[in-house]
Amino acid sequence: MSCINVSLVAHWDIILIQEPYITYFNSIRTPNHFTLVMPMSRETLDATVQSTIWVNSALSTNKWKILDIPDTNDIVAIELKGDYGWLQIYSIYNTG
Repeated sequence: MSCINVSLVAHWDIILIQEPYITYFNSIRTPNHFTLVMPMSRETLDATVQSTIWVNSALSTNKWKILDIPDTNDIVAIELKGDYGWLQIYSIYNTG
């Protein structure tokens, strides 16, 4: 495991990414021990994914879910469930 992966997973639960690197095979690289969250409409739109979220694998999938933001690859969102209730986190790409 590389040094960057150790520090990321040890210190961050959720990372919002803008303009992710997309490989030649049309995939987005994600560090070890993180789950990649992409827009749900990515397969139906003819546009590049501009916003993603990395969720630490230590967070139980029973405690969060992906929110469907239709017709865009510029917005991705998750909803976390905890003792406090529900918290929504949005990663929004704004073109400059």
